[in-house]
Amino acid sequence: MPRTSSSPSRRRSRSGRRIAGALYNLASQKLNQGQPAKARDLFQDFLNRYPKDELAANAQYWLGETYYAREEWNDAIVEFQKVLKEYKGSDKVPDALLKIGMSFQAQGDCQNALLFFDEVGQAHKTAPAAKVAHDRARRMPPQGDQDSEPQPVAAQQSILDLLHQRDQVAAL
Repeated sequence: MPRTSSSPSRRRSRSGRRIAGALYNLASQKLNQGQPAKARDLFQDFLNRYPKDELAANAQYWLGETYYAREEWNDAIVEFQKVLKEYKGSDKVPDALLKIGMSFQAQGDCQNALLFFDEVGQAHKTAPAAKVAHDRARRMPPQGDQDSEPQPVAAQQSILDLLHQRDQVAAL
């Protein structure tokens, strides 16, 4: 009996995975080379082309890092929140929570930073990000000593919505 080769759709699938991996690796390389704007374009391209790929959650996280690297805190928060919303089961969730907290902290918003640091510690106790969050929270000034301005109501509501969604998922 003659051997049959892989089906055309299977070959395309393997080929697509190789291309996706190459695009992801190129984006990572650009970020590591200190080119966050180029990395951002490549990670966004990856997510547009391969939103369901096994590397999509990582790409979304690193997209947030491209903003974080340039101290564009609010944009970083938005991208890290997408990890929480779109890739709930990902290993990148604790890291995204930590970076959201760090982004708030970098802006002087210790109240919101603590919310996210506490969330990492409570929901992801064994993740390496939990220790970093704990250490950062411990080094923050007491709540009464901060001069940060309150976040706009929309940002606070978004944060509360995320925490509420987390509680609903945990109840399931």
